[in-house]
Amino acid sequence: MHHLIYFSFLIWITSCGSNPTLIEREIISEKISAFNILSDNHDYLHVMMGEYDGNKQEAFDKFNGIIAMEDNSELLPIKKALSRITSVNKDSLLVNRLDALVDYYQSGLSIQIEAIFKGYGHNVPFEGKSALIVYDSLTFKSN
Repeated sequence: MHHLIYFSFLIWITSCGSNPTLIEREIISEKISAFNILSDNHDYLHVMMGEYDGNKQEAFDKFNGIIAMEDNSELLPIKKALSRITSVNKDSLLVNRLDALVDYYQSGLSIQIEAIFKGYGHNVPFEGKSALIVYDSLTFKSN
């Protein structure tokens, strides 16, 4: 019994001393990753809506597969919206809603990432692929 109390106390002590920068890094890393995934695959949405040439169902399957493979909490609203679509050809309203969600979600992620950068005094717009490198350089300078 004493071992359990000691072990619980040890976990509590180590969690209180955790590095807040590491936690922030994990948060921004998920935001950057989600932003990049949505940016890299946004064209599939336009195919699904018929704005770009291509097979709508194939575009849906690819986009859905890419999102489904990700274990990123930032993508949960996208996963939920995808789960409501049963047929790309019949659910055009839901596909349009998905596109609107992704458009606004990407914008929101961009604003959140830039806000964190501004907190470190970095006022230059970020490039998606190098954003984590920039973040790491900013946090290294502030330590």
